[in-house]
Amino acid sequence: MEAMEFGRPGKEESTLEIMNVDQPINDKWWEYWLEDEWYAEMVYLKLYGKLRAEDAGEDSLAVWRWWTRKAAVYQLMDGVNHYPLLTYQERNGWQSWCVWKVDVNKVLFWAHDCHGHYSADLTLKRLMGHYYWPTRTKDTHVFCRSCQSCQLTGRKRPSQVP
Repeated sequence: MEAMEFGRPGKEESTLEIMNVDQPINDKWWEYWLEDEWYAEMVYLKLYGKLRAEDAGEDSLAVWRWWTRKAAVYQLMDGVNHYPLLTYQERNGWQSWCVWKVDVNKVLFWAHDCHGHYSADLTLKRLMGHYYWPTRTKDTHVFCRSCQSCQLTGRKRPSQVP
């Protein structure tokens, strides 16, 4: 799968370009990111270089500093057919695609069910460097614990060698 090779060091450079915020933003796709409850503020900050009016208040300097520190690990990119991508830089340096809240179950199904019903920790390792969302760790553990197939077969143990 091509998404598996995205952003890994040592692989071919990606053809994605970082968005130039000096250019006018014509693409309506960014509106979807601006409506997402997880990423709206981050995308707004990255696109316009400021916080929304409702987020600026008495502690605006502290809020600004918090958001700019948080924003350091996110990038806006222009993907295939100018489809906008928001990426997150993992601690190991890999770039992961940010996933909208509505797509989390699809990604978890791909990572867990399509690859052998591995434990939550192994499923989480499979996601790292590929897909990111703010509640990834918690959602992965809940998804794996609630997998009906895993509950029926029980825990997989290594075979005993006589």
